[in-house]
Amino acid sequence: MNSIKNRTKILTFYIIITLLILFMTDAGLGLFIFMNDFENKFNLEFGLKQNEGFKEIKIEGHPYRGYALKPGVVLNLEQYKNIPHVVDGLGHIVLREDKDMWKKAKQAREYRIFFTGGSTTGQPWCFYLIDYLNRKYSGKKRFKAINGGNGGYTSQENLSDLIFSGFSYDPDMVIAYLPVNDINLSAMYPEFKRDFTHFRIPFQLFEKSGSTIEKPLYSPRKYPFFLKMIDIMKYKEALMKYYNSIDLGRHIYKHPRPISKVIRTKNLPSFDETVEALIDNIYNMRLLCESRGVKFLLITQNIFPDKKKNFMLRQSRL
Repeated sequence: MNSIKNRTKILTFYIIITLLILFMTDAGLGLFIFMNDFENKFNLEFGLKQNEGFKEIKIEGHPYRGYALKPGVVLNLEQYKNIPHVVDGLGHIVLREDKDMWKKAKQAREYRIFFTGGSTTGQPWCFYLIDYLNRKYSGKKRFKAINGGNGGYTSQENLSDLIFSGFSYDPDMVIAYLPVNDINLSAMYPEFKRDFTHFRIPFQLFEKSGSTIEKPLYSPRKYPFFLKMIDIMKYKEALMKYYNSIDLGRHIYKHPRPISKVIRTKNLPSFDETVEALIDNIYNMRLLCESRGVKFLLITQNIFPDKKKNFMLRQSRL
């Protein structure tokens, strides 16, 4: 009898110790989640708003530009909340009052500016600029803005857009804000091709498939903490699948994007060729504008090609 009692006590002792270890481990995991703000980090809210805006916009394929904003939509982006805008028939952002500008003759004293570039151009700053110019030159000129900026556009798409659509507005000036995507996309991929197909893919291949992935709901269990951690990790995985399904980048260039290799080697494999193509595209934009009597203004970002490639990489925050 004593032997059975002793074994029972020993077994009970080990069970208690095991439970205490599990409890302390779980409590430590809970403290880790709390102290490291682990839960909020895995909400992955960065970038989602803009990409969800892209999902609702439903960018469509274009025969000469690869892809373009869908005519008639209003951008579901915070930046444009207070600007009465619309995407016109040629896929460019304009004020609502100017939605048919591309097929209307200019009025007296009207001065039209066509902006071209990537997503950094597609922001509302051009409309703020136009508003400032209209106040400064009130009664002398009436400025109008056509925002041809589009996420992921390189100088290649900008040139095509200018030729096939931009000149339809009869602009007085063209402002190009470059070359963030030429460097962050074309120069990053190996085996350069002058038509940029070493990284660019046809948008329509994805356009027809559509995404059936729904945005996951965040509802982790509060306790025990190891189950909460499992729920957080599952949420992260589901949210990343959703994010990838609405990410514009996955619809317009090859994946995986070689960004990790670029950071590791501090080398852009197609840098020199991309710089030559970029300068050629800018030169062609300028010649086209000058041949039509249109002023051309180039605004360069601080990642414009530089002999010090490491400087360029730091500036682009790769």
